[in-house]
Amino acid sequence: MKSFGKRLAICLKEGRMAQGDLRWWFGRSYSTTASWLKDDREPRGPAGDEARHRLVLLERGIACKQGFPIPVELSSTERPRHIEKLFHDISASI
Repeated sequence: MKSFGKRLAICLKEGRMAQGDLRWWFGRSYSTTASWLKDDREPRGPAGDEARHRLVLLERGIACKQGFPIPVELSSTERPRHIEKLFHDISASI
């Protein structure tokens, strides 16, 4: 099975997401999400369980093209709202 970080990297590419977008999807700091990617750090504990759940939702959303890939024309203020809305919509559909 691929590591958490490798799965995230695939999501970034296939979902046309920027690294900074992950903080909006996961509700975590930029430095935390960066460590998952750059250091291939696995999230742990209850927060790690939630991160793994959110990664599965992200993978499903991208695979089903539910709002993905992220539109390139979104402004820097529209982008976080769009990503948070996608998360809530995909969460509600499961």
